[in-house]
Amino acid sequence: MTKTFCGKDCSVCIEKESLSCTGCTDEQKQIQNKDCEIANCCLKKGHGECNTCGFREECTILAKGETMPAERIAQRERDEKRKAEALRKAPVMAKWLKILFGFSCVTIILKLIVEYGFANEIATNIFEYAVMGIYSLLLLQMAKEESLYSKACYYGLAAAAIGLITVLVFKNMLENPLVVVITLVGAILGFVGEFCEFMGHASVLKEASEEMSEKWKTLWKWYIGMIAAAVGCIIFILIDTILGTMFTLAVTVAMLVVSIMKLVYLYETAEIFQRISDRNSIE
Repeated sequence: MTKTFCGKDCSVCIEKESLSCTGCTDEQKQIQNKDCEIANCCLKKGHGECNTCGFREECTILAKGETMPAERIAQRERDEKRKAEALRKAPVMAKWLKILFGFSCVTIILKLIVEYGFANEIATNIFEYAVMGIYSLLLLQMAKEESLYSKACYYGLAAAAIGLITVLVFKNMLENPLVVVITLVGAILGFVGEFCEFMGHASVLKEASEEMSEKWKTLWKWYIGMIAAAVGCIIFILIDTILGTMFTLAVTVAMLVVSIMKLVYLYETAEIFQRISDRNSIE
């Protein structure tokens, strides 16, 4: 009988071959299969086997001993499926994420030129909404790999269209209540589009890098926090002009940091998919 932590006889295990399992321990009771919960639990608590544990009778982990091999096989199949899915998506995602990153970097430079070179508010607004539209169309190129990108595109295009109409058609009526409502609708659509983009990045990364996926979700929380803080600036300014100005400056810096982090994450996400694509080519 092959020695095990849980006390099962490896020689009669029908899943042994499917798992390519050599037993959970060797003669020195060193773990061989790191995906076994029972073995990990024993090592963590310093037990050579489950029989020496005082919580053996009520142990929920040990209770899963009979079904654990099947669960591990199912988990390996899920892992293989996720790996295959990441390999399939990698070439397209690497290509368009790099384009998205490059486009974002170029538009930052162009925005500075437009804003400070022409010093024309209308020209600056038109440029910003045009960039939003193009950016949205770039997201659409990845929609086959993740449906949230198509939603991000459509919401972004709608927000850009409303913005352009407001600037070009209602440029002399910006204080009109109807125009204010239209502008607010555009801002909400843009916000929803941003949400779909962030969650799209997080979702498409589940098969490639869970760590990077979580980073996108965390960055979105920071983004929401900055928007809430921006709204708070208005209240602070009404209460105290100096304090409100200082708070506005702090929020502006924080928003800049979040924007830079988004660029960094775009680049890192593109690199993750590029590495997967390169490995696939080599193999």
